[in-house]
Amino acid sequence: MMDADRFVHDMKNQLGIVLGYATMLLDEMAGDDPRRADLQEVRKAADEALKLLEGWALSSREGV
Repeated sequence: MMDADRFVHDMKNQLGIVLGYATMLLDEMAGDDPRRADLQEVRKAADEALKLLEGWALSSREGV
């Protein structure tokens, strides 16, 4: 596996953990919990990071 591929794989795993815990906490949290908006931002940022990572991986493969 190339170094870039391993990096993408490892980062996807880490972001998956962040997304999983954020989703689990949101599911358990009351709808009016004041922390809910912050946790939704964490999940949104992790989703965006995954998209950026996937875009970077595609562009790095095209350069090969």
